[in-house]
Amino acid sequence: MDITRKEYEENYDDRLSSYKNEYVDNTPKSFLEIELNSYNEYYNSLKKISHFIKTSPKNNLGLFPITSEIGWELKIINEQVYKEIITIKKHKQEEDDFEHLLYPGERASSIEINTDNLNNRILSAKRILDCINEKIEVSENSSAPEKPKYIDMSESDRDKHEDPTDKDENDYTKSTIEDCLYDIKDHIDSEQYETLVDTLYYYFTTGQFTKLKKKIMFKRVNKKKVGWALKEAYINLKTDKLSIEYFEFAKENISLFEKEQIESENFRQSKFYKYFTTNPNK
Repeated sequence: MDITRKEYEENYDDRLSSYKNEYVDNTPKSFLEIELNSYNEYYNSLKKISHFIKTSPKNNLGLFPITSEIGWELKIINEQVYKEIITIKKHKQEEDDFEHLLYPGERASSIEINTDNLNNRILSAKRILDCINEKIEVSENSSAPEKPKYIDMSESDRDKHEDPTDKDENDYTKSTIEDCLYDIKDHIDSEQYETLVDTLYYYFTTGQFTKLKKKIMFKRVNKKKVGWALKEAYINLKTDKLSIEYFEFAKENISLFEKEQIESENFRQSKFYKYFTTNPNK
């Protein structure tokens, strides 16, 4: 698993051949399904650690049980990668710190995460998943019309759309969006979540919003939590301040915000604006 897309493609035919020789009913399709599941688990385990870094206070990393709650999945999937990304050093607590501990004298963990190593592996895993999905699509029906990436886009808009050519930049953009939406993913069904990710991806790569056929529906959730997640995506991928059009998109296409008002003169003092700029965890 700890390979690049180029290495994956170079070794693909040999690995597929070995798999088919193991049992007569083994097929390329079943091989790809196993590969997709394995790399999805690997990719998600890396993304959990990435999300942990972005949401945890830098000076309190030692207070978080990363081995039991964050890193254990990666450790099970690939212990060598886990060891190269995460270093946990134990140290004795000072006497003055005992009052903060359940068990005085226990050893606390100091966590070091190699972010360059982590980000490189996330990128490689994502590109390998793209490769697997491409092979699955070809194996199922190479002549079938491609499923629209943006299911809400009108035919005329779809004809005009061209994917940006910089593959690495596209991977980074989508990965950043998914990171920022991580905390609200459980408050929306999977199809609606994908629509939201695709719509934001299209906006951040083209500067335009697609036209949704129906509003994105959230389950019961704090408006600040959703607004904050959308704001995080914006400030990570745009260089300018939050734009009115971003809020207009949210009002018109996300049911949670459909009753909010946009008044350009005092907008930064409005509840709507504060939903996007108030940290829900504080």
